[in-house]
Amino acid sequence: MANNNNIFLSFLLLTLMWSCNKSTDESLSNIELSTLDKTVFKFEYVYKHAVSVITFFSPECPLSENYTKNLNDLQKKYDGMDVLFVGIVPGNFYSEQKIDSFKTLYNVQGFLLLDRDKKLTNYLNATITPETFVLDSTGTVRYSGAIDNWAVDLGQKREVITEFYLMDAIEALLSDREVAVTHAPAVGCFIE
Repeated sequence: MANNNNIFLSFLLLTLMWSCNKSTDESLSNIELSTLDKTVFKFEYVYKHAVSVITFFSPECPLSENYTKNLNDLQKKYDGMDVLFVGIVPGNFYSEQKIDSFKTLYNVQGFLLLDRDKKLTNYLNATITPETFVLDSTGTVRYSGAIDNWAVDLGQKREVITEFYLMDAIEALLSDREVAVTHAPAVGCFIE
């Protein structure tokens, strides 16, 4: 009986070790989400760009609305460079009409993808909107969190932005440097 228990425990440990060592790249490359017009976006595209910026939005979160301009400006700044920008609306809380209105009203540029089953949300452990993730060409998250330090708390903002976390991370990766700040807590609305 003791031998059977030892064999079972050994099998259980090997299974746990395998699942802990499983490459996260495999998970990311298998994630596919679609746009409002049902165009499929495969996250294996991340491996084809030097930098990928993935930002989670909520159509009813005021800070998501506020930051669309900043992200549109960054997309213009890095146009023609090897930087991919992707917006994500997580969960089933919003109708396609609501998301389309958000995209149109705030002129959201680039891909805006629906993550109805929260596959990417859970993969990246996104919890707030807006929250951004910067990945390198290996799919490794090199920065996560706030776009900058303008929002101090809900309803509380700085007059002058002093930290540009997202832009600094992009610049570092494009210059083949280490990202100095790898995380700054995002401020915004919780993902439901």
